Amino acid sequence: QLNISIDTYVYPFGVCTTEGKTLLKENQYRYAMTIIPGKVRIPMEKNPNPLQLPRTMLTRSTARSVISAL
Repeated sequence: QLNISIDTYVYPFGVCTTEGKTLLKENQYRYAMTIIPGKVRIPMEKNPNPLQLPRTMLTRSTARSVISAL
């Protein structure tokens, strides 16, 4: 319906399962984001597990410290 290719997924609440990764692969997603803290390598192909990429979850209690670290 969007007429564009979507290749990135964000796991709801960061919950990443083996079954979920299998479904993403089958549906040709290239990347997926968890809430495991860490750094993403650029270019994206350098990440060892592109369907389990780290990201920082912002909450009211962490927003200031996370933003100041940028």
